[in-house]
Amino acid sequence: RLADMAVMPQIVSEMREALLANPELDPEQHRFVFLRSVSELSLDLWISCHTRSVFLEDFLRINQGIIFTFSQILRRHGARFADRNQREARIL
Repeated sequence: RLADMAVMPQIVSEMREALLANPELDPEQHRFVFLRSVSELSLDLWISCHTRSVFLEDFLRINQGIIFTFSQILRRHGARFADRNQREARIL
């Protein structure tokens, strides 16, 4: 959400730290989080990393854990994911 711009530096930093601390991610590959763009109603992040495991179930479990961790980071800073309902409410 655009309203969260003031806390984005801290959020991006904590997300980066979370990726670097995750032992299930491949340390030989990149792990990054960047503010990629600012759109009409959202701040878009570019998040990329690679799991050590090549098995789908492991990937999905690790991915889910990262999403939950990122959600907690957002919540700690009073931020949240942008959503379609927010956009539709502004249009109406």
